[in-house]
Amino acid sequence: MRTEPRLTRSVVNRLAVGEDGAVAPSLAVGVECRTDGANMVAQHRSVDRIERVRRRLDQTIGLLKLLGNPNLTRPDLTYNVFTSMGEKSEYLSMGYWKNAETFDQAGQDLVHLVADTAGVGPGHRILDVGFGFGDQDLYIHDHFSPARIDGINITPLQVDTARRKVAERGLEDVIRLAVGSATALPFEANTFDAVLALESPMHFDTRETFFHEALRVLRPGGKLVTADMIPMPGRRKVGLTRMLPMLAIRIFWQSPGANRYPRTVYEDKLRAAGFADAEVRSIREDVYPPFARFIRPRLDDPEIVARVHPLIRAVLKWQWGLEADLPGEDYVLASARKPVR
Repeated sequence: MRTEPRLTRSVVNRLAVGEDGAVAPSLAVGVECRTDGANMVAQHRSVDRIERVRRRLDQTIGLLKLLGNPNLTRPDLTYNVFTSMGEKSEYLSMGYWKNAETFDQAGQDLVHLVADTAGVGPGHRILDVGFGFGDQDLYIHDHFSPARIDGINITPLQVDTARRKVAERGLEDVIRLAVGSATALPFEANTFDAVLALESPMHFDTRETFFHEALRVLRPGGKLVTADMIPMPGRRKVGLTRMLPMLAIRIFWQSPGANRYPRTVYEDKLRAAGFADAEVRSIREDVYPPFARFIRPRLDDPEIVARVHPLIRAVLKWQWGLEADLPGEDYVLASARKPVR
């Protein structure tokens, strides 16, 4: 087998000097550049390894804090350690899969469904409560052209990431994002044409308090639209072998027990808060089963294995392996309107 000769530094140095004693700088510089380049690559790899270790340590500490908070009222602890399963996007919802073939498309389609149901359009001012990493607000801006989008989120990490995305697009004056609570909205009454909440109300302490706050900040005639996770109607008998992992899953997702009620009660609570035209319809068949088919192999994708904490992957595998499409859980699109008095 033929091998190419290798030049040592001493040989290169001799070659770099001509017969007249003149130095050929290009070769010498080239050798130095290659050496410096190799050192830089090694340094970058070392920095990347250190960053991965630091991030994994932060996630582990975050998970310990989460598991030590059984009162289910700190979703910020969950989303400090949870990341998107998207191919290119950072959507955090399970998505709407009626016409979607990828997770990214399902994420966009859910945002489109919610914004369209709310009647978002040019000139409107929108409030997005729990905007994740900001992808959904950029989508609403691009496809519905509201005059302004305000967003609040309880997780500073997500707010910082979303703000960077908005700044990269030069949209800071149109999309304004801040840390804030859904149950104490930092806005004046009668401010918004629509309030949107995608897969976030299940976390609020409580969802019913959020309904009252949403009514307050909506303009008369404005609409509240949520995509939400609730129990199916009726009571299911659950054995101890399923009860314990289900409790662990609820602790991970930080969903208060006060928010566990079916569609009919959901409508009743919207009306009790003062809303009119309340409608809560199930879209679970276009969410859970197709998402389950997506997430099971996705959790073993090398990309996900590399960036998602093993314990988080274990919880998700547990959740979607226990009951493939969560037969005891409903997924609803809810809408209601603030009366015009």
